[in-house]
Amino acid sequence: MKIDYLIVGCGLAGSILGYQLLEKGKKILIIDSFKLNSASNIAAGTLNPVVFKRLSKSWNVDLFLPFMEKFYQKIEFHFSEKIYYPKETHKIIANSEEKAFWEKKAYEEDVKDYLNKEIESIYKKELINENEGIGIVKKSGYLDITKMINRLKSYFQEKSVLLEEYFDYQDLKLTDQGIFWKNFQTAKIIFAEGSRAKNNPFFSWLPFRVTKGEIITIKTEINLTEDILYKGVFILPIGNNHYKVGSTYSWKEEDYKITEKAKNELCEKLEKIIKIPYEIVNQQAGIRPNTEDRRPFIGESPNYRHVFIFNGLGSKGVLMAPFLAKNFISILLNEENNLPKEWDIKRFIQQSQT
Repeated sequence: MKIDYLIVGCGLAGSILGYQLLEKGKKILIIDSFKLNSASNIAAGTLNPVVFKRLSKSWNVDLFLPFMEKFYQKIEFHFSEKIYYPKETHKIIANSEEKAFWEKKAYEEDVKDYLNKEIESIYKKELINENEGIGIVKKSGYLDITKMINRLKSYFQEKSVLLEEYFDYQDLKLTDQGIFWKNFQTAKIIFAEGSRAKNNPFFSWLPFRVTKGEIITIKTEINLTEDILYKGVFILPIGNNHYKVGSTYSWKEEDYKITEKAKNELCEKLEKIIKIPYEIVNQQAGIRPNTEDRRPFIGESPNYRHVFIFNGLGSKGVLMAPFLAKNFISILLNEENNLPKEWDIKRFIQQSQT
C-alpha cells in the first residue's frame, strides 16, 4: 500500500503532526507502541510564557503562542471537549530581593504582555507559608495532553491510519524505488518518537540530552488554588482538590522507575509552599526528549533522503508543537524552502564542518 508519510510515534509531537497532515489531505500511517509512561502521558502540560530565573520571555513565545491557542481551540471544536485551560500562574515571591527584581523586570517593554507590574498580596494566607506576595504571569495555562492524545488516537484509528506496534528499525528498507516498511511504501518517513530517538540509527549523531522527570499527584481536604502556583515546583489544580506537583530533573537516569528520592524532593519543595496536610495519590516518571542547545531537532537526514526527524521539543512542547508542525509541513510540501536555522538539524552538520 502506498502512502505519503509514515510517522513513527504518536505522542504530543507525532499526534499534532499527523492531525495537520490529514488536514492537508495526505495519506499517512502512524506507528506507536502506546507506552503509558511516555513523556507525553506523564507531562503535566503546563504552559509558562516566561523564564522565571531571568523573568524573560520564553524563546519565540510571541510567534508560537497565537498559533498554539488557535490550534487547541480547533481540537476542542473538533471533539467537542475541553483540553486547554488558560490559567494565571502565581509566582510566590520569597523575599524582598525577589520582589525588587520582579518589580524592575515587569516594567520592561519586552515582557509587559506577560507579567503584572505590581506584586499582589497572596490570598489564602492560612494555606500558604509566609511570603512577600505573588507575581502574576498572564497568558499561561495547561493542556490536558493525555486527553488530547487519546482523542487524536481514536480519530486516527477511525481513519485506519494508526497501528499499535513496536517499530523495529531493521524492518525499514531504503531503496532507490522508495521507502518500504512491511506492506507499506511511503514517500517520506518522519521520526517523532520522543526520547527513543537518542538510539535512532539515522539520527544517533544528534546531541540529545534526555532528562528523567517525576511528578506527584496530591489530594487536599480543602481547595488550595484555582490557579497555577510556582515556587521551585509548580502546583497545578486538576479538579476535585487534586493537584499535580512537579517536576524533578535527572540527567543520570534513563529509566521509568519512580523513586523515593524524587518523591522526597518534591514533598520538601511543596511543604515550603503550603501549610496544610495532603495525601500523595500517584507518582509518575517519564523521559523528556531534551536537546543539548534546548532547541528542536527538525529536518531531513543528511545521509538518507526522505528520512526526517520531528523531535526535541522538551518541556516547551505544548507551546511549540502546533507551530513547528505547521512550519515543518510547509517544507515537506515544498511551500517553503528552508527551516529556520534555530530548529533545523543542519546547524549541527555546519558545526561539524567548521
